[in-house]
Amino acid sequence: NWSRAALRKIVLEACDLSGAILSECTLKDWILADTRFVRTNFFHTPLKGVDFTKCQLEGVLVSDRYEELIGAVVSPPQAAELAKLLGVVVK
Repeated sequence: NWSRAALRKIVLEACDLSGAILSECTLKDWILADTRFVRTNFFHTPLKGVDFTKCQLEGVLVSDRYEELIGAVVSPPQAAELAKLLGVVVK
């Protein structure tokens, strides 16, 4: 549980943050590679500029307005996964 933490200049490589709680955090200058974010809670944590393209991103938890996702950098398959939050079915 890292709620309300200011997490700056972080490098995560080959980590598993599945089920982690990062609600109401400040994330700045994150470098990510081969890291799992499965059912990770990002409630009220802006993800603008965070590049998830080299990571596993599934079933993340965000607010009902999805504001946390504005500006997050994701791959096309990750975008399809995030579309599920909106109830969209991608074929």
